[in-house]
Amino acid sequence: MMDDNPIVMEVRKAREQLLDAYQGDYRAMLRTLMKRQGEAGKTIVKAPSQPSEENRKHSIYPPHA
Repeated sequence: MMDDNPIVMEVRKAREQLLDAYQGDYRAMLRTLMKRQGEAGKTIVKAPSQPSEENRKHSIYPPHA
């Protein structure tokens, strides 16, 4: 059973501790992490709201109706 997996339990505990540090506000946590990423000189990449035509041509998924 997945609940008995020590790795899963460790990840869940770490997630809980992170969220506790932000009083459960995951958006605040993400803002802080993105700010730190930018300050570290890392490029912050945002996914486009719609896939490009090139990506649609190569998609393995059928188009949405």
